[in-house]
Amino acid sequence: MAIVRPGHRLATRSSVRLAELEDDPTPCWPGRHSGLSDPSVLMQLVALGRSIAVAPESVRDQLRRDLVCVLVLDGAPTTVVLAWPEGVRSRALAAFVHTATTVATRHFHRRERGSPGQRRD
Repeated sequence: MAIVRPGHRLATRSSVRLAELEDDPTPCWPGRHSGLSDPSVLMQLVALGRSIAVAPESVRDQLRRDLVCVLVLDGAPTTVVLAWPEGVRSRALAAFVHTATTVATRHFHRRERGSPGQRRD
């Protein structure tokens, strides 16, 4: 998904293609401005209109409320994998795995319903 400020030219769109993002500064685009590593700084640049960001849909729930998400139709899919040492058993690990599974299931069902969810309310 593309993350933009509300006044951005693409903010009212339900979806975009990668080619439509080429003219915008995109620090998290592979190979472009890869020195920016602090997500809070990146989101501040987006909010100020100095940049846009491209991120997996799984980060949508952690975004600032003053930003807009636009589905990127031809964006590369991402995969998140959970792993831990064999035999490790802890309540904290179990809670983390439970939460991650719940979030992944929610996102999966949201995508199946075709809900790109452009704007964060």
